[in-house]
Amino acid sequence: MRPKLLIVGHVDAHGRHGLAADLRAAERLGAEPLPVVTAYSLG
Repeated sequence: MRPKLLIVGHVDAHGRHGLAADLRAAERLGAEPLPVVTAYSLG
């Protein structure tokens, strides 16, 4: 069984690039990107 990775993303001035980068990093590590938890910073 492959390890599951808990990913916490963020939204910055550029949108979801932070989360997208985290997902790509998880794929490179060979971990399943689920479950995925997104945290949105309101300030």
